[in-house]
Amino acid sequence: MPKTAANKCHEHILRFFHKNHLIIVLAIIFMVVCSVVWLLLKNLDRKNYKEVFVSVYDVQKNYKKAKDTIINTGSSLEYSLLGVPPIKVDKSVEIFKSYNESVERLEKLNISHDQDISNQYNMFINKNEQFKIYINNLSKSIDSINNISKECKKSNSVLDTEMNPDKIAPSYADMTSSCIGAWNNLQNSKIQSLSRLANNISKLMLNNRKNLDELQDASIKGRQTKILSIVEEIRKNNREMVIVAGRFSEDIKEELRAIDLEDDLKNLNDFTTKRILTSD
Repeated sequence: MPKTAANKCHEHILRFFHKNHLIIVLAIIFMVVCSVVWLLLKNLDRKNYKEVFVSVYDVQKNYKKAKDTIINTGSSLEYSLLGVPPIKVDKSVEIFKSYNESVERLEKLNISHDQDISNQYNMFINKNEQFKIYINNLSKSIDSINNISKECKKSNSVLDTEMNPDKIAPSYADMTSSCIGAWNNLQNSKIQSLSRLANNISKLMLNNRKNLDELQDASIKGRQTKILSIVEEIRKNNREMVIVAGRFSEDIKEELRAIDLEDDLKNLNDFTTKRILTSD
């Protein structure tokens, strides 16, 4: 019985497999291994991206706290000048430390294999050096800031420009040299806005200290015209302190704008999120 074309084809296939069975088996094994390696690498990438995402989110969260703390520190000094009970900033150093630690955790992750993320990461790290120096310098000034809150609590209650002149002398008697000394210490801060504020306030307070001595002398001698003149000078200095405080608020915000990291962190977050979505 003659062989059909189908039978001949079947024989050829069997003969081919018989002669090349080793090559075929190796090819199948190679394909399986490649598939497994590809899946492992894919899962490794996904895991790595998710770790980066979590770490970046942690940095973002701690950065917001650090930024708010800087603004609150500025508000604390401004409130002190306005006679409002000051906010203590004892936890500031702790918050800055938490931020630096979250950045260190991010630095330990491997992201060099992804060009986009790596580039954005490097931009953030380079800019973060300025922010790191800033919060480190602020940390060194925290004791001085808290000291101002402690030593100047009573003296700053006289900043109401409409206060009765008769009440000014006893109120300013509370403005001891320790209050002026507390402001003098802050002049050593490496943060320009703080140093400038402390320098300006110290001068105004020294003027008022001198005015107070003259006011007490004029009060004893009953020189009413002189009393009113000195009181007006004190009020003028107090108004200037309020203006200086307002300027300081703008100064510290300007310093923050120059080293702001929100956009850099958002871009890093966006790149990482995109990689996670495309690798799933």
